Amino acid sequence: MKDLVLTLYFIMKYILKSSRFKRFKYRKRKSGTITLLANAPSLKEVLPRTLTDEEFRNTDFIVLNYFAFCDEFVKIKPAHYCLADPMFFHKNNRYADVERLFQILQNEVDWKLNIYVPAYARRNFIVFSGLTNPHLNIVPVISDTYCGFECLRNKMYKNNYAMPSIQTVANLAIYVGINSGYDNVRLYGVDHTFFDGLCINDRNELCVLDRHFYDDKPNLKPIIRNDNDEIFKISDYILSIGGMFKSHDLLNSYAGHMGVHIQNCTKVSLIDSYPRV
Repeated sequence: MKDLVLTLYFIMKYILKSSRFKRFKYRKRKSGTITLLANAPSLKEVLPRTLTDEEFRNTDFIVLNYFAFCDEFVKIKPAHYCLADPMFFHKNNRYADVERLFQILQNEVDWKLNIYVPAYARRNFIVFSGLTNPHLNIVPVISDTYCGFECLRNKMYKNNYAMPSIQTVANLAIYVGINSGYDNVRLYGVDHTFFDGLCINDRNELCVLDRHFYDDKPNLKPIIRNDNDEIFKISDYILSIGGMFKSHDLLNSYAGHMGVHIQNCTKVSLIDSYPRV
């Protein structure tokens, strides 16, 4: 009875919510491969090869966050761009970087580029970014998690009444790759080594050595929650990271249901959800 009530509740909730805009439902292509270029340090070794190696030919690219800062952005001309962090939807302490990203998207993109944001942030993103470039297509994705009968889970994902939890923007990007109808999704730069460099500083704050491929050196900084801007307790942080890896499990299960093959091409990745190359 509990599952029935939850299922009916979520179906009504999602139908009412999604009636405000076109849902990001699954659509089948004839064939194709999409390559995800995430933000982890290992991507630095991969980027030069995207312009020369055979494995990156005849593929569309999906990128994240500040990827537009690198020279390869305008050379590979990605088809998809994912933004999920609240810093892209309202002013915060990273505003200088966010503003730089918006300027690049506004002034340097001369090809069709789909930008995916959680549906709840769509209106804020449009106003906050001020983007008017006609080459940009803002795509809202309903990011609610599904609770209900297991047999309906993949149907909910297919019709974008829900999706696996966005614990990190890579989860959103993989879902976008699946629902965009590609046969193959290849993952680079998804190191997910979130437990490396964890420590408690002398102010009793949980910190991590923050590393991205576009940084010259790692930065030790407190780990801030997105929901209340407070510093994570280590117990809550571990639970959150566990949810992120669970989201990858659900994405792999959904991909298999849709006949999509995901390959993790990141050598140092901690993700065990997908077949590795």
